[in-house]
Amino acid sequence: MIRLQATCRLLVLPLFAASIASAQEPPASTEVTTEPRESIKAVEGEHVFTGTEGHPLDYRLELPREFEEAVRYPLVLCLHGAGGGTQAGRVLRKRQPEPCFVLVPSVRTKEFSWAGKRIKAIPTVLELIDGLLERLPIDPDRIYVTGQSMGGQGTWGAIAARPDFFAAAVPVCGGWQTSDAERIKHVPVWVFHGDADKVVPTRYSREMVEALRKVGGTPKYTEYPGVSHNSWTRAYDTEALWTWLFEQRRNTPASEEAVEASPGS
Repeated sequence: MIRLQATCRLLVLPLFAASIASAQEPPASTEVTTEPRESIKAVEGEHVFTGTEGHPLDYRLELPREFEEAVRYPLVLCLHGAGGGTQAGRVLRKRQPEPCFVLVPSVRTKEFSWAGKRIKAIPTVLELIDGLLERLPIDPDRIYVTGQSMGGQGTWGAIAARPDFFAAAVPVCGGWQTSDAERIKHVPVWVFHGDADKVVPTRYSREMVEALRKVGGTPKYTEYPGVSHNSWTRAYDTEALWTWLFEQRRNTPASEEAVEASPGS
């Protein structure tokens, strides 16, 4: 546990974001070639993707339940923490509040991170999604990203890399550099953190929320009193989170701000 805490503290240093923000933009075309279900079924399960940077990326893809032909579905990108866990992925594997594609990439944290000091995996993840958009009936206006701890940091990193790509983001106990607030202020964001977190201090979320509000953003923020680093358990068990998430559409203003146990209120 001590070793993990030390690793996570390093992940929240402000210098991690520079190269992520320069990630390649997606192709201009969002046209989807809808393949028959049997063909689409072949992409379900666990696979390895190697992007142009040459880094192999393990991932698991789950298809929407109640899959129908000629229907486009949302995609939820779930980013794990330094310990390898993704509560969002577990929840969506058991139940889907709305039929959706669920993408769960995985990195070896001794070599890679989503947006840390090691090899950054977010550019490869974005390249993977670009390829899936060309093959699968994914609604390009309903691509969501969420993650816990290191994955929370990666969630911020993903929307900073492509501010006009994601419909909404849910970073849980993560952090990011506040200088990116202006470029991501229009992205609907719901931030979660525990006020007793000793691994990733709560101030990282508080500072991002404050920075977004200062530039006109309307982030939602939930802070759990007395909860430590495992705030993701309560966050992803919140039905309102999933209802809110699937309501968001790209280029649609965030719904009315709601703050729960917010610092400074």
